[in-house]
Formats: sequence, C-alpha cells, structure tokens
Amino acid sequence: MNCVFPRWNTIVIDGHDVEAVCRAFHEAKTSEDRPTAILAKTYKGKGVPGVEDELNFHGKALGDKGKAAVELMKNSISGTLNGLGPQPVIDDAPAVDLTVKLSEPPNYKMGDKVNSYKVKGATSRMAQSVLIFSILNHPCSCLVYLSKLLF
Repeated sequence: MNCVFPRWNTIVIDGHDVEAVCRAFHEAKTSEDRPTAILAKTYKGKGVPGVEDELNFHGKALGDKGKAAVELMKNSISGTLNGLGPQPVIDDAPAVDLTVKLSEPPNYKMGDKVNSYKVKGATSRMAQSVLIFSILNHPCSCLVYLSKLLF
C-alpha cells in the first residue's frame, strides 16, 4: 500500500506482528510534534486455512471451520504465559478528558445526512483535539476519502 499522510507521522506495520504493533504505539505515544497515523496491514482470518483472506467470511459464523480454527490455535500455543494476563482492576483510575473541541464548526448542519467519509476536515480537526484517535476496520478504498479529510 502506498499511502502518505503529509504533516503526519505515518507508520505502516504488519498488523499481525504484536511486537511491531507495540513499537508503533510507543512511537505514536512519544511523537509530540505531529499526529500519528498507524496503518496496520492485516488479513481477515489470518492463519486459518480455508478462511484467510477469502471473500464472504468476514463477520460470519464459521461452523465447522470455526471449530477447526480454535483447535489450530490451541495447538499453536506453547510454553507458559510468564505472568502475562489482565491487569488488576484499579478503582481510582484518574479521570481522562475526552472532550472533543473542534478548531472550527463542522461544514454541515445538525440533522443533515452526510457521508461520514466525506465530512471535509472534521476528522483532521477532531484528531488535533483528542489524545488518542483511531480509525478501525476500514477497507483500503476508504483511504481515498480519509486522505482528503486529513489535509
């Protein structure tokens, strides 16, 4: 994929490589001079024979293929978790301000039916005002609209 976000810290990674994902999040967290866009290349059903990157399986029950996939994953796990697991619940976690403050009002009126990919500049203005901003599970065709929004 050849996609460039001018004025953004753009990181392209293998979305199935956990270490690469962790490095990208660390780089995004420590980048202070500009926003970060992480483009994670992934395949639907990664590692599941007969399903990986196949059409017409995304978001559907797999039936017997699902059972086989679970067994495949169980058999691929080796060793111990070495203390890995969920963190204890923290009852006194600090409050986080997630208020979105746009630098200018949107270019549409409340109640208008607007294609979310074509709301010019709103994505960029929102990304500038929030600490963590993510766009998840969008096909590459959406990047055409996204690239227009971010500049």
